[in-house]
Amino acid sequence: MFRKIIDLTTIIIFITAISLPLIFSDKKGGKPSELEKRTLAPFPTIITEEGFIAPNINHGLRNWINDNAGFRIESKNISAYLEIRLFNMSQGRAVHIGKNGWYFYGGSHNIDIGKGDYFFSTVKLEKTLTNMERIYDFITNQGIAMVFVLVPSKASIYPEYIKGGDFVVQKTLIDQCTEYFSANSEMPIINLKDTLVDAKEVTPVYFRTDTHWNHEGEYVSYVKLIHELNQLGLIQSNAIAVTRKPSKRLGDLSAMMGLTTNAFAEPFSAIEIVSPQATMIESGEHYDQIVKTLGGNPKKAGYIYFENNNTEKKNALVLTDSFFMVGNMTRLLAEHVSSLDRMNLNAATPEIIAAIDPDFIILEITERSIYRLSNPDYLSP
Repeated sequence: MFRKIIDLTTIIIFITAISLPLIFSDKKGGKPSELEKRTLAPFPTIITEEGFIAPNINHGLRNWINDNAGFRIESKNISAYLEIRLFNMSQGRAVHIGKNGWYFYGGSHNIDIGKGDYFFSTVKLEKTLTNMERIYDFITNQGIAMVFVLVPSKASIYPEYIKGGDFVVQKTLIDQCTEYFSANSEMPIINLKDTLVDAKEVTPVYFRTDTHWNHEGEYVSYVKLIHELNQLGLIQSNAIAVTRKPSKRLGDLSAMMGLTTNAFAEPFSAIEIVSPQATMIESGEHYDQIVKTLGGNPKKAGYIYFENNNTEKKNALVLTDSFFMVGNMTRLLAEHVSSLDRMNLNAATPEIIAAIDPDFIILEITERSIYRLSNPDYLSP
């Protein structure tokens, strides 16, 4: 009798375990997932309008269950956490699990860059510089000033946390490129590495669980950039004051590994602008014209536009990768010009630059992506 009770209890627990995910599932599905950057599978059609069983129904049901079953996110987080803690492995194969809870992006030679093991050949340096000068000449011949801003990879600033050796801050790809470009060209190039290396002695400047700098790293880089822009005569204003408050961020590297709940969010000190003067504009003649030129999809292009009636009359265009898109860098820069357009550098075309007609352009690119500056098709008239 006791044995039968145990067997019956086991069966009930088993049935409950396999039923709960379906009971708590999204019965319709098809919702967009901001975290996964895709639309989840909808509940499939069972019976067609003609009254027949729909083809490929097994495939459709399997996709719907995988995307919408209850506790899907929680179970994935538990699985990912156990892999990391027990086996030091990551579901996101592009993530390098470093020391002391530090994660690094593992693609684009990023880890080798941080180790000081990856540099451009002389041929690659020449090719990149030749193309940068082509871009620079194309812009400046239109009466537009231009400056290149190079942002170091996190691995270059925190190599001591890369697994597999005792690595230290040293000369890396960003330094090689800056030295070569500066020695062989008069183009303005701002390398933010030294600023961030110095600042890390006082406070962390990159997130442990994200590929980007944190707000402190962003702010010291902004101060350095404003100083350099003043030196170049592009603006005439000082860095603005900010306040700080406790906050949390779910890092992109954590998300890539399947750690997607708030339990894995990283605490940090968030900065806020004191008395901001710039206003984000999402309508009007200029905004609508640029959005139309971008194909009607400003979000895909990373496009935003600011106006500021309380500063000098200067129009700026910021072409950037993700580093000037996260956090407050764009908002900070917008405090120094009367208008600022920002977009992903890949979205820029000669037509868009002509439509914006800026006084100066900032082209920012992170260390592991410098190779993209050798693309002969970029901003090709």
